[in-house]
Amino acid sequence: MTLRFKKLSAELVWICLGQLMVVTGGIFGVRLLTYRLSASLYGDLDISMTTVMIVQQIIFTPLGQSFLRFFAPAYGEGRLNLFIKAVKLLLTKGTAIIIIIAVISTIGLFVFGYTKWLWLFPLAFIYSLFSGYNIILDYIQNAARQRKIVALHQGIEQWLHFFIPVGLIVLWGHYSSIVMFGFIIASVIILVSQLRFFQSKIAASVVMTNETVPVEILNKYTKQIFDYAWPFSIWGLFAWAQLASSRWALLSFASIKDVGLYAVLYQFGYYPIVVVSGLASQFATPVLFGRVGSGNDADRVADTIRLNNLLILVAVIATVIFVALAWIFHQKIFSLVVAPEYRLVSSLLPWLVLSGGLLAIGQMINIVFLVKTNTQILIYPKIVTAIIGVMLNYLGAYFYGLIGVVIAGIAFPLIYLIWIAAMYVFSEKQYKNLLFNR
Repeated sequence: MTLRFKKLSAELVWICLGQLMVVTGGIFGVRLLTYRLSASLYGDLDISMTTVMIVQQIIFTPLGQSFLRFFAPAYGEGRLNLFIKAVKLLLTKGTAIIIIIAVISTIGLFVFGYTKWLWLFPLAFIYSLFSGYNIILDYIQNAARQRKIVALHQGIEQWLHFFIPVGLIVLWGHYSSIVMFGFIIASVIILVSQLRFFQSKIAASVVMTNETVPVEILNKYTKQIFDYAWPFSIWGLFAWAQLASSRWALLSFASIKDVGLYAVLYQFGYYPIVVVSGLASQFATPVLFGRVGSGNDADRVADTIRLNNLLILVAVIATVIFVALAWIFHQKIFSLVVAPEYRLVSSLLPWLVLSGGLLAIGQMINIVFLVKTNTQILIYPKIVTAIIGVMLNYLGAYFYGLIGVVIAGIAFPLIYLIWIAAMYVFSEKQYKNLLFNR
């Protein structure tokens, strides 16, 4: 028990260190970029990042979640060779889909006259590929409990994501496309390192038993992983629409400058609370999935759910603390970390923090339903609330501009949290049947 506690403590330390590097790198990096890009140019950059969001939401995050879930059983059953082959097959198909989306999007930009983004958006798709591969490797390394590797790569990547673009701005000028090109370089550097560690820490363990896998077995196993992942893609598409609509609504009814101001609010308000909840999830999810195993043991599932309740409590406490800090120190925070042009919206910071906190609590509750492989149960609440979120974003932007989008950003996660909490609390018998009976 003592040895296990020491191992978990060491993992937690590395996760905290990695997230500390991510947060400090983000704060320092945003300061650098806001002093070199106007709010309008920052808005261009944020609009282009909606392409990165959709790739992550419908391809890499769903696959990563599925790989995270299936790694522990594959390792325990001696099926890592089969697992890695399935990963490669699914990533190949995912990459083909992304290339098709990129080509269609670029043609669309040209046809509809958005020529100023003809360089920026294709670069964003290239960045989404390399950053997505890093996301996948993070998920698998996390599943393998390689916390140190994940922490160092995430932390270093965040710092590179700002130092390299700023260096390119100094060399070539103040352009959003230059920043995106810097993002690509940073992701490629990290990907090369990630692949080396993956080969030495995980892939090497199956080289000695590199037996040929029958096609029918590979296809069956790949389908099992895909069946777990596809609901994430379905609701991920709607989640992307909700996230992206805040930017596009502001572009439609306000200005590109408002998009830039919202982007900074999002990074300093929404992002830190998500990092804290992500830290808890990153630490606990592999442990929970390892504990629950295949999900057929009712006692193990019940024990896993009890542990997850602690994650929910952490998310609630973190939300209260972060909202209070943002309420007290929002002016001081903005005076320290962003250029003067962005400081006029500092009073909206606590509301973005609240929005991120509400969503984080809901995501912690989600894990209760993910300990079994039936992820379809979350499709309906995620899709419906995302559609409501899109409508609220456009209505908010139309009537109240930036403030309206901020209000919509609170209403959406609140509706989702109420829905998902009701599923958990008031439908206990139904979900016990789901969790314990196949």
